[in-house]
Amino acid sequence: GVSARERYAVNSLAVPRRAKEAIGGLACLTRADGSRFVNNVEYNQLDPLLRATVNPEGDVNAADGWSPYPGNINQLVMALPDYVAQLEASNGVVSEFVNPKYADSDRTSFKSPPRLECMMQDFPMGLPSDARVGFTSINQVWAAYSPVKNNLADAAAKGREGNPTHGAAAGELDVYAANCKMLRMIGVKVADPVPVKFGGIEFELWPQVVWSPLFAMTLDDLEAKIVPEKVRIGQHCTLVIESGDVRITELDLDQGALVVSAAEGEKTEIASLRVSNRGWSWEPLPERDNGTATEEELMRGFSVVRFDQTALGK
Repeated sequence: GVSARERYAVNSLAVPRRAKEAIGGLACLTRADGSRFVNNVEYNQLDPLLRATVNPEGDVNAADGWSPYPGNINQLVMALPDYVAQLEASNGVVSEFVNPKYADSDRTSFKSPPRLECMMQDFPMGLPSDARVGFTSINQVWAAYSPVKNNLADAAAKGREGNPTHGAAAGELDVYAANCKMLRMIGVKVADPVPVKFGGIEFELWPQVVWSPLFAMTLDDLEAKIVPEKVRIGQHCTLVIESGDVRITELDLDQGALVVSAAEGEKTEIASLRVSNRGWSWEPLPERDNGTATEEELMRGFSVVRFDQTALGK
């Protein structure tokens, strides 16, 4: 693919990134000898680096609303000959650094114990100056990047700053959004999302559509198993496909929940089916925990109340 065509020793996959978002930014760096190379700069180092070099304002969004420095998502494609040569030259020794997480702006106490780190995305720093290093940006962020790494309070703080929250609720809701957008891409009629608020964070809640990897992993898989012009999914609807051998030829999921769960090896065809029931509801947790919420619910800021569903299969 791109890596072979461009003869890259290292090719980093990237996504568009908001300024000051907690994800490393890819930049073209200049060595003391004047040679240049592309490498990841950790998000806590990028802003001060830019202020000290090319932009006194630091890491700010461009006119299109995105940072000029794409976000590195730590999916690296490496040319094996270059990789082996560098391992032999370095004996596997790489540079290390400390990445402290401070509890407040005074930087007098740690949020968590600091640790010594060495990062795989720093591998290009040790390559010869003539090595080709680049990145490939996937512009559909919804299809490529939604980490879950912040607790609910930290996620809410990120949201108030206008940054992606990277919390458990966002991670789950982004799965629904991605699946619905994939269905729309093949022609399925999918209702628009509705605004919701969980844990003080505003989201868009798409119809809750999830399927097993046995059912589909690509758009080609979806097109092979769904007749899109005869399938409609309404707002406040849930579709769960747990089986692999399922074909949907005609479905009107008007309201409520549909769960498809057949035994292994059993074929299921959904034809001329209209679903309307009370379904499942995504409910925000009360501001004060009364002790009844599970750990998973506390992480996400909502609970799923299952009133009713239509079940197919076992």
